[in-house]
Amino acid sequence: MAKADPKLLIYPMDSHGQLCGAGGTKNDPYLFFFDLGECTKFTTQLSKTGCPTRQICIAKCPNSTWNWHIQEILERNKTDKEIISIRKKNLICKYDIDFSMHKYRKKSLSQLVEDEECAPYYVPSRPIVSRCVPKLKKAPSTERVFERLKNVREVDVDKITWGDIKSAS
Repeated sequence: MAKADPKLLIYPMDSHGQLCGAGGTKNDPYLFFFDLGECTKFTTQLSKTGCPTRQICIAKCPNSTWNWHIQEILERNKTDKEIISIRKKNLICKYDIDFSMHKYRKKSLSQLVEDEECAPYYVPSRPIVSRCVPKLKKAPSTERVFERLKNVREVDVDKITWGDIKSAS
């Protein structure tokens, strides 16, 4: 621990070794993981080198859900100009991706994802220690469910509806 860089506690580092929110990424303070699912796989590699997915610095964490399969549908029967606009708005990609360039405009979404040039998906996230972490939905409190059900002595299982269960939570 004596050799650790204390800046890494404040500024996360992208896949290129740049600190998010400092230097060339000053306006991009949050670390985004292209495929956060890869970070949950505990392997020897993960413990030695960190999460094995591409990581980039971004200005703000995503606040919506998106995946490349939906994007593919959005792009059907669109002009090049419309595709560029849709991709700029929705995709999170490596720093050097410019969709006005022919080689990226003509590249299929599946190829952009397979080549790890763009993230395959994202979900609503919030920054935690400058890293984009998925927001978790709040589960109904156990106390609230028990409070609604505390006066129930016998329950006729055949008469329970989904509405009853939903209102209890």
